Amino acid sequence: MKKLFLILLIGVLALSGVVVGCVPEAEVPQGEEVPEEEKEEEVVPIEKISWDAGTTAEGSTNYIATATIAELTFRYLKDYIEMGPIPYTSSTVGLKGYDAGEVDSMYASMQQVDQVMTATGAFSPDLYKWTRPVSQLFWIYDLPFFAFIRAGDKDEITCWSDFAGKKIFPQMKGAGTYEIMRVVLGPEGLDIWDKMDVKDFHRDHAGDALKLREVDLVASYGMGAPVGWGEVAMAKLDCAVVPPTAEELEIMLNAAPWISPMTIDPVAYFAGKDVGLKAPMNTFGLPFIYFVDPDMDEEYIYQLTKCVFEHADELVANAPGTWADWAAVGPMDYNLKYWSKCYAEYPNLPLHAGVKRYLEELGYDLGKLGLE
Repeated sequence: MKKLFLILLIGVLALSGVVVGCVPEAEVPQGEEVPEEEKEEEVVPIEKISWDAGTTAEGSTNYIATATIAELTFRYLKDYIEMGPIPYTSSTVGLKGYDAGEVDSMYASMQQVDQVMTATGAFSPDLYKWTRPVSQLFWIYDLPFFAFIRAGDKDEITCWSDFAGKKIFPQMKGAGTYEIMRVVLGPEGLDIWDKMDVKDFHRDHAGDALKLREVDLVASYGMGAPVGWGEVAMAKLDCAVVPPTAEELEIMLNAAPWISPMTIDPVAYFAGKDVGLKAPMNTFGLPFIYFVDPDMDEEYIYQLTKCVFEHADELVANAPGTWADWAAVGPMDYNLKYWSKCYAEYPNLPLHAGVKRYLEELGYDLGKLGLE
């Protein structure tokens, strides 16, 4: 009798769903999420890799950009990608390091894209023979450029044409900024390059060189604020920033089609420091991209692209000056502009397959965008 009662009791409990594991999925109330611990994690069938990301010196604009991306990979892709910045003395040196297979990716300006794709400038065959294939990953920012002098010389040097006959530090030879200045101040630009005394030393000496009158002016740059070494240099003495005139800017834009006009608010950009500017300064900027080998596994590029675009707000929060263009325009709109422009001018520089996959996943028609 007791045995019969026990059997009946177990049956009742089982039917009522009290027995562990017997509640069917349909019993979960509609509209309620399954607890996080019960969700199945998405499994990405790839092995973890180390990603050496070429950049410039610690504290530079691109180092900050690369470091913030690396931080995202640590937070969201740590099972698949271990990214670390690999600094070079300049972007030109870093590009040669990429070409030699020393790093997995490297950033480049639109000017350097043009030089690599057309075998000109620093990458002309008589200077360097490029061999490694490249593809577009994503574009990161438009970098504004400016020049500063001793504040006491501002009545003598009032525009960029006044650089003629002066001692200038346009950056170290071979650096991206040096190449830019060589064009905008060269024969096709303001045509004063051969009329200046061009100095070459390490950028960390720029402030002392200006203070000791070894040079009369320094070319610099920076996203949202002067780059670290430029900020240190300007802190060593009273400086004035020299804006190009509207006529000079037009000549330089025509000489270098890969630059674009930009406006700097001097109060915000120089953090209230008096640099002799009473109104916003018109200057030029240069867009920068990350190169990656088209043979790199599509899955890693897809995962990185998806991660970066879906967490772009975190990049902006961690380095608002560096990612200012993404914040102002939107990461996708900013990139679509330059992806299409670059693809139209350099058909042999395609989007990486992993980037294409992400765009198609979002519903973009690559054919209509000219990105197939």
